Amino acid sequence: MLKFTVAIVPDTRRQKQNGAFPLRLRLTKGGTRHYFPVGLDCTPERYERAIAPKPRADAKDLRAQIDALKTTAAETLEAMPTFTPELFRKKFLGTAHSGDDVFAVFERVIAALRADGRIGTANCYRDAARSFQAFTDGKMKQHRQSMKQGKPKKTAKNKTLNFADVTPDFLKRYAKAMKDAGNSDTTTAIHCRALRRIYNTAIAEGLAAPELYPFKRAAANIGEKYSIATTTANKRALSAGQLAALTDCENLTAAEQQARDLWLFSMYCNGMNFGDIFRLRRSDIAPAGEIHVVSFYRQKTIRRTKRKQIAVALPPQIWQRVEAIITRHGNPDKRPNALLFPALTDAKTPDAEKRLVQYAIRGTNRHLKTLAAKAGIDVALSTYHARHSFASAMKRSGAPVTFISDALGHTSISTTENYLSGFAPEQAAEYHGKAFPTIQHETE
Repeated sequence: MLKFTVAIVPDTRRQKQNGAFPLRLRLTKGGTRHYFPVGLDCTPERYERAIAPKPRADAKDLRAQIDALKTTAAETLEAMPTFTPELFRKKFLGTAHSGDDVFAVFERVIAALRADGRIGTANCYRDAARSFQAFTDGKMKQHRQSMKQGKPKKTAKNKTLNFADVTPDFLKRYAKAMKDAGNSDTTTAIHCRALRRIYNTAIAEGLAAPELYPFKRAAANIGEKYSIATTTANKRALSAGQLAALTDCENLTAAEQQARDLWLFSMYCNGMNFGDIFRLRRSDIAPAGEIHVVSFYRQKTIRRTKRKQIAVALPPQIWQRVEAIITRHGNPDKRPNALLFPALTDAKTPDAEKRLVQYAIRGTNRHLKTLAAKAGIDVALSTYHARHSFASAMKRSGAPVTFISDALGHTSISTTENYLSGFAPEQAAEYHGKAFPTIQHETE
């Protein structure tokens, strides 16, 4: 028999809504521990009663289940000539155990994200799980069509996906299937990064063998690994001429006027994300001499340990425009703690808040496209163009990239550089001419 200490212990990192914790099988040898799910959960108090020398009546059943699992684990180890976590998992749990395949771990991670209020990230992981399920079931194109219709359908779990089957070849075939179904490389990369986290979670839980890890790491790798493609962000900045056409456009509907005003508010306020705009409160704006300062934390980074508050300093001429937008579309409630705009007034939960933000952005994007057509701008205008347009306008003004990066709340200047549009041909030609002013060339 392989000399392991066998125990069933609660996973106190993963408390459920009812206060219970999942139980895990723990195998210990020397200083190394391996963990495996067992499909049981209980409160810490009931667990302590169950493992007591003489368990009370209400914990005897749990004690019997724990003892049975420990016996099964010991017998499994007895029959194994050598030990690997993956081999033990297959023998102890079975290859298609309902709680240890890729999609089961996806579900647990998504549930934890939702419980933490990280609704956007949870939705991103949900979309990735549906995509890999569709690929596993051979229904990628049908899934793609449902997504294009705006009503993504839950894919029936006809198959499981074991971590051992997620190989570099599997990921290459997935990337090809995504491309064949008309998905972008960016979408594929987002889904693969989600799966990479799921795989790392599974390794930490003892559900996957570290030596089978299919993704390329920053450090040296042994054997072939899958490298998630890096994509360059599309340049979404409007030129100075396009900005003028947008602001001067007339004969707008009320909805188009509101969409333009909110878009301009975003651009004036350091390219503020619309979700952050809708979460602003009146107390977030304060005068500082002749300027007004709008202070906020990006929702995208608010849970980071070292989160950074962004301060938007608006000179008088820009504040007048921003103030006019607030007057036209702001919340009638003027109390300091009231939301600046009323879009999220009825949101009672993080889920409801996320849905209202998405609804508002979809409506704004729809009206921005008709606005762009009226303005003669050949761009599929969206809310995100405001952020890129702020960055490029700052660049045209001569602001250094370090300032632009700080204003956008980026932690890396390389991220900022992806936002900045290239030089116009006239400006490039001017720089080219200035570069070689003294070189003479005789022509024949």
